[in-house]
Amino acid sequence: LALSIPRMSGIREYDNCKMYDVNYTEVLAKGMRKADPNWPVVACRQGWSYNFTDYPYPTVATEQNWVCEHDALPTYAQSIFFLGAIVGGLLFGWIADKFGRIPALVGCNLIGFAAGVGTSFTRNFWQFALMRFFVGFAFDNCFTMMYILGKY
Repeated sequence: LALSIPRMSGIREYDNCKMYDVNYTEVLAKGMRKADPNWPVVACRQGWSYNFTDYPYPTVATEQNWVCEHDALPTYAQSIFFLGAIVGGLLFGWIADKFGRIPALVGCNLIGFAAGVGTSFTRNFWQFALMRFFVGFAFDNCFTMMYILGKY
């Protein structure tokens, strides 16, 4: 570990996404046991190893390797979900006022169901983000319409 992985700048922890770009056969033949911080650094070539002890199943982030330079993608997907919730709230509010609460409730449940099922078949970030947008589009409205119907 100390020979192959650089430490993060200013932190004593090892970098999860980088490795030294040296010939390890030569380094070990020379008897070196510690890395030279001046060695060139590259992105890890061996990929990522996931720990499934806390969550014993793969997630979209593990299946699509949203790590290292792609580690912001889950945050973007969550933001897109909430953008969908804003747009859906405005649109389904208008639909509920124009056509009634029950058609709006049925419509948002159908969209939420289709997008939720569609999420499991996505193969890249943009497909996933589009499905999450539509899940968010329907999410709050499924509850809001029921509360309004139940109150009256």
